[in-house]
Amino acid sequence: MNNKMLSLDDLNENFRFIVLEVTKQLEETLKVLEHPNDKSIESIRTRDDYIDNLKSTIENKCFSRILNNPDADKKVVSLMRAVNIISNNLEKIGDYAVNIVGQMQYFSDLVILQEYNYKAFFEEILKALTSIVDALTKRDTSMALGICKSEIELDKLYDSNFKNILKALSEGKDIGNLITTLFIFQYLERAGDALLNIGEAIIFAIIGEKLKIHQYHALEETLNSPEIDTSLSDFEMDSIWEGRSGCRIGRIYNDNSQEVIFKEGNIDKLLKEKENLETWNNLLPGLPPRVINFQKNGQK
Repeated sequence: MNNKMLSLDDLNENFRFIVLEVTKQLEETLKVLEHPNDKSIESIRTRDDYIDNLKSTIENKCFSRILNNPDADKKVVSLMRAVNIISNNLEKIGDYAVNIVGQMQYFSDLVILQEYNYKAFFEEILKALTSIVDALTKRDTSMALGICKSEIELDKLYDSNFKNILKALSEGKDIGNLITTLFIFQYLERAGDALLNIGEAIIFAIIGEKLKIHQYHALEETLNSPEIDTSLSDFEMDSIWEGRSGCRIGRIYNDNSQEVIFKEGNIDKLLKEKENLETWNNLLPGLPPRVINFQKNGQK
């Protein structure tokens, strides 16, 4: 497999179509919120069936490629797993669009909805959706992180609108319309959770190991050393062990025979281990493992 590109082969068309159809679903949902009409709502519901079928097709192809190729390269297996995760979460976003237009029947006055910034949610989601194909096929970790960060932005938007709606509810007016508006924002916020899963799945496809976003940042910072002259996207990772305490150990390596051990966990335990290694290196230089980099992030 090409080190710079990830090939989807026969999945390529299905994958691009599901991203495209979910994007259309969001664009049409935005139009319905601005100018509701039964024809557009029915179009969204019909497209949802097509998205479901695409998701099932992709899922079947992913499992088939893994099961029919027991000796498949790890990169291929990771890619298939990632594509399946991404398509499942895209299907969720499509479902949220259907749920949103389903709320329109409960409005007695759409003026209330227009008083809140729902367009910003759609702008953030659509921006992330347009990055998915390139982020995956071009092994672009920066784009993958951008998709993950959409979840943070959507959470901020939800919190801001939630507070404003609570304040309006306390006045005791338009309660039904306000609650319906809140339900719409809840679906948009959930789309952020799906985008986070998508971004993390792309990172998984690139480095070959499932990492939460905070673990990825820890790994990225650890490899940000003058002794390591390549980007994280050029590395692969094999998990060695993950303990009950949450400590994670992995072997990081690339084609240039550069190899390091990455460890992430409780700061006090790792700090003590670092001090012990440095003490032994002073006593027996070159024999114990050398600490290349050490990063703190809260309690980890």
